[in-house]
Amino acid sequence: MHFRLIFPVFFCFLFCLLCITGCAKPDLNTFNQSYYSGDAKKAYKIATSHLKNDKNKDDLLWEVQAGITGFYLGEKNTSKLLEQADTLMQENIQNFAKSLFGNIGAILSSDLNLPYPIYLYEASMVNYYLALDSMSRHDFANARVYLNQALERQNDAKSYYAKELANTQKYLDDVKKANENSSQEQQYLAIGMGFANQESNKNISFNEHYINPMIIYMKVLFELTQNNFSAISALGKDLNYILQEDRDIIKLRQNGDHKHYIWFIIEDGKITSKDTLKISIPLPIDPNIFLNPAAMAIALDSPHGAMIITTLSGGIMLNYAEPKLVDKEIFAKRYSIDNQPATHVFELSNLMETEFYKRLPAIRTRAILRSIPPAITAYIAQKAGENSFGFRGLGILTSLIHRAVLSADTRMITALPNSFYLLRVENDGKMKELKIDETQSLIFKAIDSSKDDIIYIRNTSKNTYFKRLLTSQGE
Repeated sequence: MHFRLIFPVFFCFLFCLLCITGCAKPDLNTFNQSYYSGDAKKAYKIATSHLKNDKNKDDLLWEVQAGITGFYLGEKNTSKLLEQADTLMQENIQNFAKSLFGNIGAILSSDLNLPYPIYLYEASMVNYYLALDSMSRHDFANARVYLNQALERQNDAKSYYAKELANTQKYLDDVKKANENSSQEQQYLAIGMGFANQESNKNISFNEHYINPMIIYMKVLFELTQNNFSAISALGKDLNYILQEDRDIIKLRQNGDHKHYIWFIIEDGKITSKDTLKISIPLPIDPNIFLNPAAMAIALDSPHGAMIITTLSGGIMLNYAEPKLVDKEIFAKRYSIDNQPATHVFELSNLMETEFYKRLPAIRTRAILRSIPPAITAYIAQKAGENSFGFRGLGILTSLIHRAVLSADTRMITALPNSFYLLRVENDGKMKELKIDETQSLIFKAIDSSKDDIIYIRNTSKNTYFKRLLTSQGE
């Protein structure tokens, strides 16, 4: 009789793991190895190979990866890929909260089973690269449209996250109402939230950044080269992000100055990425022990004390996984032409960090919710072990198996850079040599001195790619 009880428990447990932990991660490591080892063509093939005729939850991820890579390679499908991503991401952004907490099925499924939840800074960059691609093809009408969309999207980011944070906090407040009369699932959840929020308050500290100055800068440079000064003036306070020298050039050109310039915009490094952080919360077999305020205070003050209480009571572990940030990468520290250094304008990782921590409460809530069924299964296993064999370790063993297979959703657009640099030189009709850390250089052929140009450069560590955005000479 007891054996008949134990086997179904483990069968159900394994089934839960398959449903809750989700499928394997996208093949981002292989993409990154190719992209950052200098083989962008191989990275492009990897990205496009994930885009099949049938719709897939990761289509948005790979459309953006392929679109960015294709831009530097001059692939003809670049605009199509990014336009498809633009259409898809609008739906994903609108349905973000619903996909997280829309129904029980959504809550209990792995984050990896959900459509890729694009960050708003990534969405803005999709419009940004669409603008760059349009400029390189001299489709200036669409370039203006895409730049305006990128500006609008990033300006909405702060209010968007304020709304999402309020929705998440309401759910967290409801969870905290669990008491000894609540179901065991609710009690375990309340304990988990107490530990998780305590950990969060100790470790998270960040400055909020929502604006990518390079989108504003590209808008200004584009309108400047089109002599559209009214569009520049309409940016208002956003012009404070523009270097004083370029603001002076705008005024001079409005007054009839005929000097022309070449702006070098350089993307360097790899944006902050994500990895899995596994967290185990020791739970006594009777959750009422930790619902007692005094016991909870002791447990929160001393995780070791919580583990002792759990072990002595023949308890289990509530395990969950959430993403954590991994340091950004920097490939070069100095870019220069004729000993004139480029200005370090911005780090995209700042935006990534802001949005990551804004989303973390919702992601953590889902992760803890998903941990409840395995915790209950461990509880049943613990009781079955005690009743069948007098063995009190089956619950902990079941918890350890669950911990071993946990994985967080670490998907993100990895083709994006960390740093942006800007360098401007007067166009004197001569060849230009861009030096990178004084160890390597790029030679750019001369163009007509009566023209402006924007040269867009991407340093991927082992290779450097560039596109001329306003002229076709020197490609």
